Amino acid sequence: MPCVCFIASPGDRPSVTGVVDRQAAILAARSYPAATTGAAVRITGEQRGARVVICVDGRLIEAHEGEMVAAALMAAGIYRLRQSPNAGTARGAFCLMGVCQECVIQVAGELRQSCMVSVVAGLEVETLPTTGEA
Repeated sequence: MPCVCFIASPGDRPSVTGVVDRQAAILAARSYPAATTGAAVRITGEQRGARVVICVDGRLIEAHEGEMVAAALMAAGIYRLRQSPNAGTARGAFCLMGVCQECVIQVAGELRQSCMVSVVAGLEVETLPTTGEA
């Protein structure tokens, strides 16, 4: 799913454009009407990598280069990454050290554990479908 950039002009509704540049993408990620209520909070005062934008299920989110994708997703309020193939219940980051496989996502068409993938600018991530095999 291609990423699009939502850029809001003062007083206007956001309009869809192509991803233009890093700064515009970061501003767009800030203005995206994401449901971040209950999102994980990053610890303040910690040194972080450069602020970058990644694409998650076609939506741009702000992250920090070098942090694990699982942390970036939680900070953006994204917890459901897949569903259990047996019970159909939501699954997401659990152990955060690469042991449990609960945080599996698709990165460049390959299944990867989100807690073991580092954020880089322009990374494209897809959570697994809510129906079908997980």
